[in-house]
Amino acid sequence: MNKIRHFIVPLWVISLVIGWSCANKHTPGMTTGQDSIYHVARIQDMTITRPHEVLALLDTAEQKSLMTPFDINRLRCLAYHNGLSNYKRALRYALEAYKLPSAREDTEVLLSLVELIADEYYMEGDYANSVRYCGEGIKLAQETGNRMSEANFHVTLGQNLLQMRQEEEAFRHFSFATNVTEEKARKSSSWVEWDNYLYALGMQISSFSENKRYEEAIAMWPVFEKAMENLSKCDDTPEGLVDMRIASGYAAYAYIYRQKGDTIKADKLYDLSASTRYASTPDGEGIRIPYLIASRRYREALHYITREKQYKQAHSDTVNYEYIEWHLKYELQAYEGMEDFRAANHVQNNIIALMDTLQEKSRQEDALELAEMYKSNEQARQIERQTASIRLRNVIIISAIVFLLAAIAFSVRMLYYNRIIRNKNNVMIHTIDELMTYKDELFVQQEENTRLKATLQGPQEEQSQMPAKEDADSRLMPKLTDNDRTLYNRMIHEITNRRLYLDTSLTKQDLLKEFHIPTNKFSILFKEFAGCSFTQYIQQCRLDHATRLMRKHPQWSLEAIAKESQMSNGAFYSQFQKKYGMKPSDYRNKELSKGWIDE
Repeated sequence: MNKIRHFIVPLWVISLVIGWSCANKHTPGMTTGQDSIYHVARIQDMTITRPHEVLALLDTAEQKSLMTPFDINRLRCLAYHNGLSNYKRALRYALEAYKLPSAREDTEVLLSLVELIADEYYMEGDYANSVRYCGEGIKLAQETGNRMSEANFHVTLGQNLLQMRQEEEAFRHFSFATNVTEEKARKSSSWVEWDNYLYALGMQISSFSENKRYEEAIAMWPVFEKAMENLSKCDDTPEGLVDMRIASGYAAYAYIYRQKGDTIKADKLYDLSASTRYASTPDGEGIRIPYLIASRRYREALHYITREKQYKQAHSDTVNYEYIEWHLKYELQAYEGMEDFRAANHVQNNIIALMDTLQEKSRQEDALELAEMYKSNEQARQIERQTASIRLRNVIIISAIVFLLAAIAFSVRMLYYNRIIRNKNNVMIHTIDELMTYKDELFVQQEENTRLKATLQGPQEEQSQMPAKEDADSRLMPKLTDNDRTLYNRMIHEITNRRLYLDTSLTKQDLLKEFHIPTNKFSILFKEFAGCSFTQYIQQCRLDHATRLMRKHPQWSLEAIAKESQMSNGAFYSQFQKKYGMKPSDYRNKELSKGWIDE
């Protein structure tokens, strides 16, 4: 379920209760006294906040025949749906009520029941059956002229089509539902009609967001805002309802704008939502959480998650999938976002334990259900189908848990290796900086030595140290002397001092001519004293120059540095990584961050 449904679901629960309340006006009960604890309307109001008490009352009513089988099954369905979020059990009792002849005594009651069955099948992921009951409900609503029920069926049908990847067809049904509910609302002064319109709009907006069609969702904001304004003008609107709708609407659109990237608008809408009375109530604080998670405000999110968990634990059953989806999973995301993996692991273990409890509970309920249904061959075949479905569901759940654990292990492993690489890069950056400093100091020392030698030696002595010009055709391997070392140092000093390595026209012949080096000694000098060829030495000088540029101008782009160093982008990247074992971009970024710290 998409996160934005967190804001929309309360609309459905209230609409459901309202629909059944209207139906109750036409449905006679076996208990005549409205003060009785077994009065249908009174028990129905308890299904949201006191579902376990409702189930106990219904068991007693069934044993003592105080209520009709239809009302008992219908109210059990509402208790499991509204209070316990156990949609499978809710579906079972909805179908039990649907099979009874008394379900067809009142069309309004039947429409509400079919609508609930279609929604239960959708929540269980059985989209084919949900679509089938939507079709039956639409036909029945058209025959009776109940446009509002028809619109609700189109909403559920649209939700099913979205899951079946038929997006455009789904949005066509959403549009139909909003048009019908808007038409009904404009002809009525009752808050119920406007609230139904808001529900249809909310589901369409939620579906747009779910499919990342944020622009279309945002385009509906003025319509949604106008509907809330009209709801506030209704004389019979329950106290606090408008404030709740405004808070939920602002929170939903704050989340949408955050996902779209418009943080300024998102923050403004969130502040408006937070300023409402409803957003500060135990029931309303939960609407803050999706936005805070999306905004990476994890500590604030954890504050409200903790408060909401405490409230739920004190006032309702927390052993259900809804508690996992809307509380524990948000808590897990918050701790992972804070990189508090110990706390995240604790929450994950709670999720797994709760899932195991639910599975065990489901197995027990399934066993009881199968035992009750084992009465005929047709029922036996149904048992076989349900057993296979349970087995498949368990396999999917186990696979999902294994995948989740593997993903967590992989994430931890990646964090570990990233930390190693980060530390290695920091050491290498320090080494490179020391190496560059050493080379600079060495150059200064060599320059001082050359100057000192030039002072101590006379011109004639210097000339005498020049090697005699050798025969170019000589094939003998010449022996290197101290004079050759001096000559090499002088040549290297000039290459470095005058930055001849940046001269793309520089050739071996230029150096031979300028420094009077015999041809057959040139390559040997570099091989002996530099440990590489002349070309490799020039490339090394250019790489050192590029490194100095990254230290001096970390704000420069790598392309500009490579160009300034007379190197191609590919050569610069590969040679730097080969020599230092890290990317030039990592080195440059580290130097840039050092510059920020210095500033």
